[in-house]
Amino acid sequence: MALYQNSVPLAPGKYRLSIAARDVNGGNTATYEAAIDVPPFPEDQLAASSLILADYMERVPARGIGMGQFVIGDTNVRPRFSETFNPTEKMGIYIQLYHLANAAIEYQITRNADNESVLTYTEDITAPRSQVTIQKWLPLKDFALGDYTLRMRVTDKTTNQTITPSATFTIAPSPTSASALR
Repeated sequence: MALYQNSVPLAPGKYRLSIAARDVNGGNTATYEAAIDVPPFPEDQLAASSLILADYMERVPARGIGMGQFVIGDTNVRPRFSETFNPTEKMGIYIQLYHLANAAIEYQITRNADNESVLTYTEDITAPRSQVTIQKWLPLKDFALGDYTLRMRVTDKTTNQTITPSATFTIAPSPTSASALR
């Protein structure tokens, strides 16, 4: 499987993405279309980028800032498109928050099968900032196999605004460890 990413800055508004890919050897063509809604980020409202679950996050050299595939600012962030991890991995959590004054961020992971909370963590951001980047690694060794939801509750205590970005993921055995059990 090949991964490709290209950044295209867009003004707030509604767009249609159309992608066509052709197999140069077989001649088959596939197409994909999606609606994209680019939201505005008003200066007086708490806002967030998409919550990315990644399998690779690493700072880039100063000359590489903003350049290359999967580079966001000064970090190379490769999303795990399948949203499936195995217990021996760490899951990267990446999000950018905008217009914070005095915020509390609560992370909660729940097991989807029974909606039971398996992890809760809270941190405070006390200095006013126009942008905060959250970049964390979560070891998965203590999680049982199954489907989970990561919910972040970001509350600005000064303005009483709250946003709740979330993402789902699955913890499954790796193909090599599954075949070793047979």
